[in-house]
Amino acid sequence: MRTPAAGAARAPGPRPAVGPATGSRWSAYVSNMPFDADEAQLLACCVEALGGDPAAVRSATIARSREDGRACGFGFVELASETALVSLLQRSALELSGRVLRVASRGRATSLPGQTGPRREGSFGGRRRARKPL
Repeated sequence: MRTPAAGAARAPGPRPAVGPATGSRWSAYVSNMPFDADEAQLLACCVEALGGDPAAVRSATIARSREDGRACGFGFVELASETALVSLLQRSALELSGRVLRVASRGRATSLPGQTGPRREGSFGGRRRARKPL
């Protein structure tokens, strides 16, 4: 278990969420971001990708490290409508500071790429077999 740094006090209670706390149904996860990017740049990039309509993007949040406050390279964008979300997801060349951003829906994926069957339990991926009695 990690101990807090000297002089750093943490308020009691649940840990804050990484993304927007609004729980919007139309949120997108943005990754491969430059570490020097800020929320204003991400917001402007998404507004530009959606045809320059500032009402289409509600907010942009960049995840930051708890220790030093530096950007972690990913963030979340909250959009005003489902059509704005679909339009942003279909953009293939979303670019910020020379880096091509990856945009995905914030919702949980039902299956992972390359996953073909049910998940196997155990340390070596095989089935547990009953031991033969001695």
